[in-house]
Amino acid sequence: MRLSILILLLPLFGFSQQKILLDIDDECKRRIQNKINHGIAIATIDSLNKLEFLNYGTENDNGIKVSEKSIFEIASISKTFTSKLMHELVDNNVIQLQQEIREYIPDSLPERVKKITFQELINHTSGLPRLPLNFWSSNWDNPYADYTEARFLSDLMTVQLDSTKQWSYSNLGYMLLGYIAEETIGLTSLQQLSLLNSLPNTHLNFNDTLDFTSPHNFGNEVEHWEFHDFNKYVGGIKSSSSDLATYLTYQTKHNQSFSEGYSKQDIIINPNDTIFCRNGWLLFKRENQEIIWHNGISGGYNSFIGYNIQTRTGIVVLSNSQSSIMDIGLHYLSKSFELEKPKKPFINQLQRLVKNDSVSLLKKSWERCDTTLFDKSLGDVYWLQCHYISKKNLKAALALNDILMAEYKDDWEVFYYRAKIYREYRNLKLAKKNYERVDDLFPENNFISNEIRTLPNKTYKQ
Repeated sequence: MRLSILILLLPLFGFSQQKILLDIDDECKRRIQNKINHGIAIATIDSLNKLEFLNYGTENDNGIKVSEKSIFEIASISKTFTSKLMHELVDNNVIQLQQEIREYIPDSLPERVKKITFQELINHTSGLPRLPLNFWSSNWDNPYADYTEARFLSDLMTVQLDSTKQWSYSNLGYMLLGYIAEETIGLTSLQQLSLLNSLPNTHLNFNDTLDFTSPHNFGNEVEHWEFHDFNKYVGGIKSSSSDLATYLTYQTKHNQSFSEGYSKQDIIINPNDTIFCRNGWLLFKRENQEIIWHNGISGGYNSFIGYNIQTRTGIVVLSNSQSSIMDIGLHYLSKSFELEKPKKPFINQLQRLVKNDSVSLLKKSWERCDTTLFDKSLGDVYWLQCHYISKKNLKAALALNDILMAEYKDDWEVFYYRAKIYREYRNLKLAKKNYERVDDLFPENNFISNEIRTLPNKTYKQ
């Protein structure tokens, strides 16, 4: 292309980006005003490598305003740090990507686990499930805090792998990478990542004395999620928009996955949507553009980081609310992604009913929800159910499970949670009945029979 033509086009591109930023600014203000998000921190990198920060709302209920230094849980974006660590280990001749992990894990683990390679773990093609099928927490407001190494190794002893080795997102796989880094490779862990010195607001370990933003869900402040030891490789890193902008710039300069024409190892996730996995990152391919990205969701946070390889634009979006902000990031990177303009989450209304001792109205309220004003999310219902299981408000948990049951009549997980609720209720007959329904819907499971056996003998024998 001649230079004169290029010069003519540059102002148009700049104008287009400014229009997009204005749209994003209006949308973020709307979300804060309507209490869809509590706070939002954005860092953008334009095609000329100019950095800009946009901040909205507050860090907590005390009114401290969000800034580019505000610290958020970044949840599963942590996995990209883990991928970076694994590639540094390759560069230092500690491991090889196609190498089986057998020499880095206990001999007692089954052969099917030993045969997994590092590359399969990084790219979610190991066959490991997202989490152990019987994963359970004593506190669903902080579900990984009590997931110990002993439980993890016990789960690996019985875990069944998908033999097709197709892409399947796996937190368990990244726990395994974390276990290897922490327990076997030892000193070569996340703490040794070469780029951490340039990220002053990035923290690898939970510390309640740090000045974090407060997480929000269901319209209230909720607990931070704690990730210890090998768990932090899954989602335990905390960071700021300024640090993640530095991190993203580093990736564009030093990570081949962020360069044009690099597609030799892309793994198809969904051919219809042209979604791929590339060395632990996710990828959209549309309109001759490649957008490499990752997002993260924890109990009260939502995060996104992404880069358009062709336009050389990047963005970080962080929020201390669980409401999604991914559309904001994608819209900045490509006009082919529209802003979704979410409505107020209806889950806040259900939470108010519980607090007002109106549990009996939950299902009817859900059915009568005015969807012109509110967004209904069954994912939100699922998490509020778990919240009330942890709080021992079993009446509310069961009413929320009723909503899920009406929508997912043949979902084994819904029945599994129902069995757990009845077990807590000490209604052991109904617990057993729902366990058996799980067994009908999911006969290949390897844990339900044991849970039934752990019911009191008189119940098991009936």
